Amino acid sequence: MDIIERLLREATAKSKDGRIDQTGFLNYAASSSRYSLFTPMEASIVFHFAGRGAVGQRLALIDFAQLLDPRWRAPGDVERAAAEVAATTTTSSLLSNLANSAYSFVQGGEHIRSRPIG
Repeated sequence: MDIIERLLREATAKSKDGRIDQTGFLNYAASSSRYSLFTPMEASIVFHFAGRGAVGQRLALIDFAQLLDPRWRAPGDVERAAAEVAATTTTSSLLSNLANSAYSFVQGGEHIRSRPIG
């Protein structure tokens, strides 16, 4: 994705109106490297998602922002991460309470033994 972002930034900066279409992207990608980095199918996928399904339009760099955002996570990943944090917190608090109770018991037991009876 870093390569795609770099190519999109350079290609839109060189265009007159700051926009690029799929063919222009593929041409710029081919001319800026020794090897062909992207197939037409890969470029089609990138432009499909960036253009939200509209075909054949010229897109600005801002149209690719959501697609290129490194902080984006799939909704299922976010829910799983939250569930893991909750489970870890529950387990952690349970173990913490158990350790605290054991510590209090040991402290209370030693305190009772050190006091003389009677």
